[in-house]
Amino acid sequence: MAKKQRYFGNIEKLKTGWRMRVTVGYNENGTPIRRSKTTKTKNAAQREKELMAFIDDLEKNGYEAPQKLTLKEFVENEWLPKFATKSLSYDTRHDYHEHLKRRIYPVLGGTQLAKITTLQIVHLIDDLQKEGKRLEDKDNKRGIKDKPLSAHSIRNIYYALNSVLNVAKQWKVIMTNPAKDVSLPKRKKRTHTIYQGEGLDKMYEGLSQEPLQMQVLIYIAVVTGCREAELVALEEKHINIEENKIRFEQTIIDVVGEGVKVVQDTKNSVIGNVDIPQWLTDLIIEYLANIEPGTGKWAGHKFLFADIEGKPKRPDSIYQRWTRFTKRYSLPHIRFHDLRHTSATLLISQGEHIKVVQERLRHKSMVTTADTYAHVLQETHRKAADSFKKPF
Repeated sequence: MAKKQRYFGNIEKLKTGWRMRVTVGYNENGTPIRRSKTTKTKNAAQREKELMAFIDDLEKNGYEAPQKLTLKEFVENEWLPKFATKSLSYDTRHDYHEHLKRRIYPVLGGTQLAKITTLQIVHLIDDLQKEGKRLEDKDNKRGIKDKPLSAHSIRNIYYALNSVLNVAKQWKVIMTNPAKDVSLPKRKKRTHTIYQGEGLDKMYEGLSQEPLQMQVLIYIAVVTGCREAELVALEEKHINIEENKIRFEQTIIDVVGEGVKVVQDTKNSVIGNVDIPQWLTDLIIEYLANIEPGTGKWAGHKFLFADIEGKPKRPDSIYQRWTRFTKRYSLPHIRFHDLRHTSATLLISQGEHIKVVQERLRHKSMVTTADTYAHVLQETHRKAADSFKKPF
């Protein structure tokens, strides 16, 4: 077994004594993390013994973050610029930071990082489950102010705090993550609301009366099962007319204070081509004939869904247009994202292999697809069993 590498240190002369400095690790930029202790021992040999004893104590009992380093200071000066900005997507980083500012700072922001306890986090999670904890809709116009936060929201708040504490532990600022193993409220599994049969026919009927842009937008969403941010990021170059394929390799994000930006990645970093029927290719070709290339900042781009200057639409604007569409034709309201579930459910119900569905949705694992659509798979198994008729 390889021997564990020991900490190392040195002794520096001060005006009134000596300072023992021990390097206990390095942060993600390679900068040493050091702990120090002063001594007034004049004997050099004795000072060396004290340094070795200091090192032994650090190795045996660990070390704590600087006494004045609070959770908020660590987030703003360390976690956010040195980890979150580099390792998290913009949306995740923004959401985590908002959760920290709105939910965590008022309770733990001023607490020394090394003194945060598991019990404090348990109390925080418990308090979030009480009524009247919603911060939005302060005037209670929607009548939901007094309702408790959803389990989903509470878990996201926890994930933000856990991310910070995990990084603090990895960088050896704290020895353990006090958020580890804290029990969280169970999420109620949401039943996917989708269009099938009559609902789907009614949607298609409504689309036949819509402008070409709306038709192309909705048909691509249903046929490919793409996400909103991927849909608005589509450019002419992503349409393979010869092979009837659409390539999804980038997304659009809406950065606060800056506007929309193109990110060369997808939500789960799975990039791929999705086959489409010839009729959809023909529809897209007809639509593209009336689209002008971008100008100014957007020169060199030709987004399918953009304004007059070629600036791509915001992802949330798609949901707004979809809501107005469903109201116009008195359709049962479902989220725009549920068109992705509609696409998958249609394929599975028609007997398509789960592997094909996974590749079209670009899930990282077939397990994710099977788990997400377990209820649909169960129904197909029932139909398969019923196909065996009683022989006599």
